[in-house]
Amino acid sequence: MLDVDRKLLVLRPYQIAACEKILQRLAISYHDGFYKKGTEQKSGGFIWHTTGSGKTLTSFKTAQLISNIAEIHKVLFVVDRKDLDYQTMKEYDRFQKGAASGSKNTKGLKNRLINTSKEHKIIITTIQKPSRPITQANKNDEIFDNHIVMIFDECHRSQFGAMQKLIKKSFKKLYLFGFSGTPIYAENAQGFETTEGVFGECLHRYTIIHAIRDNNVLPFRVSYHSTIKQKQDFDTSKDKQVKAIDTDEALLSPQRIDYITNYILEHFDSQTMCNAKSYTLNNKRLKGFNAIFATQSIPMAMQYYKEFQAKFPLTNFLESTLTETQKRTS
Repeated sequence: MLDVDRKLLVLRPYQIAACEKILQRLAISYHDGFYKKGTEQKSGGFIWHTTGSGKTLTSFKTAQLISNIAEIHKVLFVVDRKDLDYQTMKEYDRFQKGAASGSKNTKGLKNRLINTSKEHKIIITTIQKPSRPITQANKNDEIFDNHIVMIFDECHRSQFGAMQKLIKKSFKKLYLFGFSGTPIYAENAQGFETTEGVFGECLHRYTIIHAIRDNNVLPFRVSYHSTIKQKQDFDTSKDKQVKAIDTDEALLSPQRIDYITNYILEHFDSQTMCNAKSYTLNNKRLKGFNAIFATQSIPMAMQYYKEFQAKFPLTNFLESTLTETQKRTS
């Protein structure tokens, strides 16, 4: 396909395979009536493609191909945040100007759903916007009897809630498809629904292992440092709640947070190659790499933030960064 700058965009084999799998499932679901209530067979499915593998382009091409099917009334591309709504619209416009339409509010979404024009069959929306049109509309309205395809940009937990259940209950001929780099299975569900339980089976996989093998994403190296020793004299295997409480207490212990912040501050420059030779990227001279600090919860992140501030105030960091930048440019 050609983008707006007339540059040829070629889908990789795994992207083509994902598009084909969705179109095949859609055709089978349409002809066999899998969208009907009460059927055990899901009318959709999900695509497991790792982060950085081009999910947006894959989803756009899929939505574009589906929009050309006469029997499909609308294709809704669903994102979970308003800023992603605008970002996705920009991405789609880059692929093909005017290929998709957005909606500033629920009224605009309702008008686009009702519109029978073939020019704007692809609608970009957040998961929250359809709530008011659905709750206020007559359940016998024609809008609920049309064949609607919904493609979820990132089918994770934030899209498994009551709003998604309302959508599935209201639209009589609905086909749900999702893209995810981190699908939820029974072993990591933590009490939530699984991705397969919501969307149907995994239709195609292209994991981080495949992407690194194909040189489509950068490889990474894990340096593991254990900071907790499991108690040998206290068997918590029979009581998961006790085990969880014991683990949380250990993870948030001041001694552990103190150790980890000290270690990071001591090894940050060497781990991010800040002391290595500079290199050129996009015509800019750079030195070292950025880093992301991730924790398992917001309260834990706040504890680490306070500890970093106490050990290395942000003002000192900004001053040292500014000084280093001035040295590089002088």
